[in-house]
Amino acid sequence: RVNKKYTWATYTQASYSFSKKIAVLGGLRVEQTPSYTINYAVRFDPLEAYTYLATNGTYKYGKPYLIPRLAIMYHVSDNHHLKLMYGMAIKQASMGENMDIVRYPDRDQLKPANMQTLELNYIGRVADKAIVNFSVFGNNVVNLISRTNQLENGVMKLFNTNSGKLRTIGTEFSTDLKITKSLNASVSFVYQDSKNMQKGYEHIALEYAPKVLAYSTLSYRFYKNSTVALSGYYVGS
Repeated sequence: RVNKKYTWATYTQASYSFSKKIAVLGGLRVEQTPSYTINYAVRFDPLEAYTYLATNGTYKYGKPYLIPRLAIMYHVSDNHHLKLMYGMAIKQASMGENMDIVRYPDRDQLKPANMQTLELNYIGRVADKAIVNFSVFGNNVVNLISRTNQLENGVMKLFNTNSGKLRTIGTEFSTDLKITKSLNASVSFVYQDSKNMQKGYEHIALEYAPKVLAYSTLSYRFYKNSTVALSGYYVGS
């Protein structure tokens, strides 16, 4: 049982144009989950005294976290634009993941998982009937919460640690085509390489991480605002 647990956050964003071609956008989010106490009770000998062993622990990583974002935009021309973007995100440990603070009070407590993304993006209008979007991106995730098994004095213990690390490098291409006044098509293709950087797992293929993603939509407006569409998706192994 948690006596009281909540998260608060505030966010601000500003942009500034140095000229008609160059602009900068920056944002900052401040997020905090204050320290809270978890009460934990386990019942023993249910056929006899129905006694409970009760204990509690306090989650201590209650400080505010600064989460920035930044983008630099360069307008090559009216129809062609470049963006360099950096972003950060965190994920606080859940109440269930933090139950280890009462099960194993001597272990290090969990910190928030941290993800940072860097992306270079180009968007441009090619002729009047096509818009092209191309990105190269990289993601790094550290302090990812990972379930760990460990044998201690002949007893198997399961607990959570901040040992997870992931890295993704990829590229994405998409285009929107106006074939006729009524017929439109969009196609997107993603190729990415994700690796598990956790110690001991570096040479093991990362699960649930397809290298290829693709999707497309073909739509036809047959009467005023009425449209029919056919969509297809592909997810690699």
